[in-house]
Amino acid sequence: MLTIRTIFALFAIFSFGFCTSVAKIYADTRTAVSCSLSDVTAAYNAASAGDTVAIPAGNCSWSSNLTISKAIALIGAGKTSTIITNNGVSPLISIDPRSDVPVRVSAIGFDNSSYVNNVAVYIYGSVSEAYELSQIRIDNCKFTNGKRAITVKGWVEGVNDHNEFLNCEIAIGLNGDNTYSWERPIAAGTGDFLFIEDNTFTIDNNFPESQYEPEQQIYHQEGARSVTRYNNFDGTTYTEGNYHAYDIHGNQKYYSVGNFRGQPLVEIYENVIACHHSYRTVELRGGSILFYNNTLTTLSGSCPSFQLSEEESWQTAFFNPLDTAWPAEDQIMNCFFWGNTRNGSPVTSFATKSGNDLVFIQENRDYFWHAPASSGGKATYTGRPGGAESFSSSGANAYYPYTPYTYPHPLVVDDLGGVAGDDAPSSPKDLQINQ
Repeated sequence: MLTIRTIFALFAIFSFGFCTSVAKIYADTRTAVSCSLSDVTAAYNAASAGDTVAIPAGNCSWSSNLTISKAIALIGAGKTSTIITNNGVSPLISIDPRSDVPVRVSAIGFDNSSYVNNVAVYIYGSVSEAYELSQIRIDNCKFTNGKRAITVKGWVEGVNDHNEFLNCEIAIGLNGDNTYSWERPIAAGTGDFLFIEDNTFTIDNNFPESQYEPEQQIYHQEGARSVTRYNNFDGTTYTEGNYHAYDIHGNQKYYSVGNFRGQPLVEIYENVIACHHSYRTVELRGGSILFYNNTLTTLSGSCPSFQLSEEESWQTAFFNPLDTAWPAEDQIMNCFFWGNTRNGSPVTSFATKSGNDLVFIQENRDYFWHAPASSGGKATYTGRPGGAESFSSSGANAYYPYTPYTYPHPLVVDDLGGVAGDDAPSSPKDLQINQ
């Protein structure tokens, strides 16, 4: 039988949990009078940390940007209902909170048609490891045109999900925090990445710049870390040029002083990558890569499944003389490829940029055609991470045993346990109109 003391204790626990839940669900919503920058700014200024700033339906041109420096959710009425048209500013929205707080941008359409070289959303993280941004979510938005439509700089994690990218020269450009990124633990299957999941990346013949082709839709440099999963890359109707889906840089000429490093680790899985034609849909130039269960399709031509290369073997603009002996800095190492198909056939080979690449990239030393296993050995760094390395064939592979991080990303799951899909977020509560 419950004692009076036990009953009071249970009541106190229930009351605390209930009040906490209510406080979380019923944070204030500040609704802008219109989608104009002045009205949205007024609503943002009136909002406190934890509030939602709601933008009503409409099509408004912005000539200057909105900077988000506190924990808020900026929510439109839907990616085809609330349209922010670029009138000459880059970026339209800056996310720069200077501490690890939750920030969400959702259900907005960003139109860069008249300013195709401009950024829609720029996320500013620390480049000195002063803080991480682990709670950033960009979701259910549409980005039309733009150069690096979403740009990420520094130590940024979180998730970009359920977005639509149409004819962006680069859809998501990731710039990490260089050597700091290499010095943190490098572990697969964790949440220590920026996640890119359940998005669509489309290029068609309406791509706006006929004098050049679009670059890779996801583009990494300077120590960026990401997980790219369950996305649809579609270049099947782009017949006027080559479709490029994905790129990760290796190190370039400033690596010796800690700048422009390669990428420590990326994971790429369960994506559909289809194009009309290309000479290189996926380009991988360094670091550790887990690339698996991707479906690649090419409608015309003989495009390879992906390309592996080492910057120091061919990049004369940055390395003079070129390197001729294994290993190179930040090079392809502890990479695993399995379960991928191209036009229905298993992927068992890759292309290189230069014949010299094969000096640095060898099977069962630098890469494996299987998931991380309990035997086969691994490479380890001698000295600083990303520096010279050695290889031992004994023992387990790197990242064994490997389990992918929980899907969907925890930031995608809402407070009630549901999962946000392609629709706009649910109607906000406690509306307050700011005039």
